[in-house]
Amino acid sequence: MRGEKEHLYEEALKLKIQTNSFKDQNKLLKTQVKILERKLAEKDEMVNELFNQKDISTIGSLGQKLNKRKFENHLTSNLKKQVKEARQQVHEKDEELIKIKKEIKSTKLQELDLELRTYMDECLRLRHMLEETM
Repeated sequence: MRGEKEHLYEEALKLKIQTNSFKDQNKLLKTQVKILERKLAEKDEMVNELFNQKDISTIGSLGQKLNKRKFENHLTSNLKKQVKEARQQVHEKDEELIKIKKEIKSTKLQELDLELRTYMDECLRLRHMLEETM
């Protein structure tokens, strides 16, 4: 009797675990179905848009429209890439400009220092001349 109860208890646990697993799989599948339904709705809308346009008369022109859309998407991504590269170049140029400005300040300081030394040397020379004449 006890062995049978334990066996039934274990079987009930296994079935509960299996039920929970099936519920999880069911949720996952429902989510996938919803995603696929959204994608299908988007594609249907795109096809309807293309068919509602008056300049579509053949399947070939439908293909041209789809190719045009792919081209536009490709062009958009290329332009975004170019904008990113241009911004990077601007950033690099700004850093280079800051560096040059710092170098200019440093150069001016060096020039002023050299000029100061030259004046000091000239003052010493003139003092020596003045002392010799006195």
